[in-house]
Amino acid sequence: MRFKQRLWACALAQSFILPLTVLSAPAFSTDRGVVLAKAPLPEPKEVSQSASAGEVRPVPAGSSLVAPPALLAGKPAWVTVKTPSGRTLSGVSVMVNGQANQTDPIGQASFTVPKADSISLAILDANQRPVDQRKYVTAGGDLLVSATAGE
Repeated sequence: MRFKQRLWACALAQSFILPLTVLSAPAFSTDRGVVLAKAPLPEPKEVSQSASAGEVRPVPAGSSLVAPPALLAGKPAWVTVKTPSGRTLSGVSVMVNGQANQTDPIGQASFTVPKADSISLAILDANQRPVDQRKYVTAGGDLLVSATAGE
């Protein structure tokens, strides 16, 4: 299995997968199932890209938001912003229920999932219009699943 696939499986397991069980260690998907690692994943660091608190930094037209299909309220989550050509975008805003979170140098924004019945993730253009967005709704307990068509 390629490194990116293993890393994605690890992030999925830590954040929200493996039937409603929160793992204390990362998991790697293999041909034989899920394997737990010995050490827990570090908590995501809030990244500041020298923007004022709450400042919205727009994305170019055609950019996309890469987000997981489910989230756990109160737990860390990561999303990635990409250009139409597939390159990651650093220093742009990802809106989480209207609050701006900046992407880091590798194009990822990390945040703690709010405890709410629904969550909206969006990236905005210079006119504050959504370029791409994801909506999540509660599926019971702290689990939120994507309500965006095709996700």
